[in-house]
Amino acid sequence: MSESGLIHDDLENGPIFGTDEDPVRRWREIVTAYSGLELTYSKDRLPAIAAIVRREMRLRKADTYIAGTWESSLLIDLLWYTNDTTVKRLPRLSNSVPTWSWPSLQAIIYWHSGKMVPSLTLVDISFTRLGPAHVGEVIDASITLEGPTCMTRLTRVGEAENELPGFCMEIVSPPCEGAGVFILDGIPMDFDWTTGDRPVSAGDTFLVILIHVYSDDMAPCSRGLTLRQVSDDAFERMGFIKIHPVREGRGSRQDHREILSDFVDALPIRQVKII
Repeated sequence: MSESGLIHDDLENGPIFGTDEDPVRRWREIVTAYSGLELTYSKDRLPAIAAIVRREMRLRKADTYIAGTWESSLLIDLLWYTNDTTVKRLPRLSNSVPTWSWPSLQAIIYWHSGKMVPSLTLVDISFTRLGPAHVGEVIDASITLEGPTCMTRLTRVGEAENELPGFCMEIVSPPCEGAGVFILDGIPMDFDWTTGDRPVSAGDTFLVILIHVYSDDMAPCSRGLTLRQVSDDAFERMGFIKIHPVREGRGSRQDHREILSDFVDALPIRQVKII
């Protein structure tokens, strides 16, 4: 039996299937457990989970499965991330998985939660399916989002104390004077930005589309996707970004949330195609 077949059996009979009754939380639970497995071949990333997808399809009859994601929850699932520091030394996987989907990298996947930006919408999703629907393999996949955006500039590419690349960004042309926000140093990356055909360098600019207004913890922030332009009308996902309020004086959490909300409301709304 092939490695993928063995993993199929392990997933169907083991705890990786997930137990949460909510389909969105259950799928995240499944992916987090599954993405921690070591696969010999990156091409097995989607086929190896197909057995579970087939079972999920019986529970999500009206949904569409695309490259490791479900169309009905695609927007709220866009802010997947990894805190595995090894990803910062790895290139993006060279497969046909779109950059906005978690199987595009080899790492343990987690998700942020929080309040969605009200103006964010999924305008279009396009793909050509390869093989059975439960395998999820596609080509020419893209999503078009409409939401608040801003431009950022990479100000530093250096070595952090843990010997991994340290990246710093600034917001280019804030939408309002005294916006009162900043980007936290150490940009979370999906892969090693310093390698490959297009390594980044200081001065490079990126587009950010914001997904969350704030998180409900002690440090409110707005989270979004860091995107790099790859053609006249398309972008690739590079990682995610956190924008924080400047905490001068004794502002309350409500004050900080209002700063973030005012900043997001002032940003221009545009449509962005991500491949």
